[in-house]
Amino acid sequence: VDGGATKLWNPFARAQKSDVMDDGQLPKFVRRATDDEKEEVKKQIEAPIAEGRVNALLAEGQRALQENRLPEARQAYREVLQLIPDDPTAHHGLAMVADLSEQWAEAEVHYRHALRSRPRDANLLCDIGYSYLLQNRYSEASSYLSQAIQIDPNHENAHTNLALLDLRQGNRE
Repeated sequence: VDGGATKLWNPFARAQKSDVMDDGQLPKFVRRATDDEKEEVKKQIEAPIAEGRVNALLAEGQRALQENRLPEARQAYREVLQLIPDDPTAHHGLAMVADLSEQWAEAEVHYRHALRSRPRDANLLCDIGYSYLLQNRYSEASSYLSQAIQIDPNHENAHTNLALLDLRQGNRE
C-alpha cells in the first residue's frame, strides 16, 4: 500500500494541496456542508419522524372520537394541524368533534378546509350532509348526501342519512 492510500478511506486524514479543486475549495467529501445542505439533510431525517407522529396522532384522535372522548380527540387533531396545517383528515376529525359538541360554525370551518383537499371524498360529503341534517338545514344536507351517493352509489351511511332526512321532512316512504 502506498502512503497516500490511507487518506482515501480514513475520514480523519487531512487533504493535501493536490486534493484542492481549481476554485480553491476542498472536494465535497471533505469540505463543510453549506447551510442549505444541512437543512436538506435535517428535512430528510425529520420527515419520517414527523410522518410517524402525524399518523399516531390521527389514530389517537380517531380512537378518542369513537370512544366519545372529545377533548382528547380535539387535542390530537390540533397537534396534527400544528405539524401540517392543511391536513384534511385532522380538519375532518375536528369538524366531527365540533358537530358532536353542537359547535356548528366551527364544524363548518373545518369541513370547508377538508373539502378543499378532498372534494370527492364520499365519507366527508356524507358527514357534511349529516352535520347539516343535525342543524335542520335540509336543503344543504340533501345536496351533500346526494353528492356522496353519486361518488359512491353503495355508501350505506349516505343512504341511511337520506332516509333520515326524508323522515324528518315528513316523507315516511
